[in-house]
Amino acid sequence: MQGTAARIASIGGPDDDRDARIERLLVSRKIDICMVQEPPIDGKGVYLLDRHPYRVIASGCQSKATIIVTNQDIDVLSLKQLSTPHNAVAAIAMGDTRLTVKSKEDDYPCM
Repeated sequence: MQGTAARIASIGGPDDDRDARIERLLVSRKIDICMVQEPPIDGKGVYLLDRHPYRVIASGCQSKATIIVTNQDIDVLSLKQLSTPHNAVAAIAMGDTRLTVKSKEDDYPCM
């Protein structure tokens, strides 16, 4: 990754076409990091998105928030001690830049 620029997005609210809409957004806008509130889930995790080469940060199969990292040049570490079924938290490293990223369920208060 050149420099420390990244494309970051946030998507919230459930709908019937959520997984396809997220995938279209990630690809068409070349999103590197996406916070998703109320992700589409099945018994195995975040539906379809966890089966791509993406890195998905979520706390369990019934997560209400997730972080998706699509850029393989970005280092990501799940901060499980700060994550709950309602919040996903990760440490992100891009070159010399370090961030903490949080995705939270829309209707759940911040911790």
